[in-house]
Amino acid sequence: MKKFITMNWEKKVVIITGSSMGIGKSIAEHLLHKGAVVILNATNAERLESTRNELIKFEKNITLIAGDVADTDDCRTIINTTICLHGKIDILINNAGISSEGSLKATEPAVFKRIVDVNLVGAATITHFALPHIIKSKGSILFIGSVAGLHGIGNHSAYCCSKMALSALVQSLRIELAETDVHIAIAYLGFTENSKEKTILNASGNRIPQPSRKNIKQMPLPVVANKLINMLEQKKQKMIFSGLGKWMYFLYKIRPQFLHSIYMWIYSKQQQKVELH
Repeated sequence: MKKFITMNWEKKVVIITGSSMGIGKSIAEHLLHKGAVVILNATNAERLESTRNELIKFEKNITLIAGDVADTDDCRTIINTTICLHGKIDILINNAGISSEGSLKATEPAVFKRIVDVNLVGAATITHFALPHIIKSKGSILFIGSVAGLHGIGNHSAYCCSKMALSALVQSLRIELAETDVHIAIAYLGFTENSKEKTILNASGNRIPQPSRKNIKQMPLPVVANKLINMLEQKKQKMIFSGLGKWMYFLYKIRPQFLHSIYMWIYSKQQQKVELH
């Protein structure tokens, strides 16, 4: 019979990057209900304030630290401020992320760099500064990955590259921290509900609304948040989200060429629609 572990979240200090909306915000709300001390982070200070106002009943357990994880000084500040205010870090959730749309040929190099800087370099940089404190607390680091990091997708090369590289980062960290009690985890998310405010970058670097996913089943944010928290409580190292995500992972492992053919077919259909318009 499977043994379930209930973590005592009271006074656990948790940093969640990219937590002013979407998945990060939902995780924060769940953890605040459990009694955790949550550091909310995002680049947009006004949106962070808005999020705190929505969670005002937990105000005593909320700390806001605005900053861009793609900026080394901001990463250092997030960690140092957390230590100054709370004295420790138990869990770091690397959730901050940004996506883009456009072929590599059409995408400005600065846009590609921005995606990688936020999704990969940012996660590595803030982890670098947090590690001494998490080693001391014998805590956890959770990376929010994506099934898009299993195989490249046409018109999304920057995003796929950044998410695929997270797997290598996690694997390396597990080797380097093998003699510690630090828990390193990665979640491969599938299609998830997005906040209405969610935007992505186009090939020129302009923010555009997240494309509609009306015909695709999306996992509700509270469900995703609960599953991620369960990963931390059970100290799971890896989880594939959604039935579609598990199917894609299976093909990636067993029939990679078939998965490649599927993505080729999807890309072809997308290009036909573009040509029709």
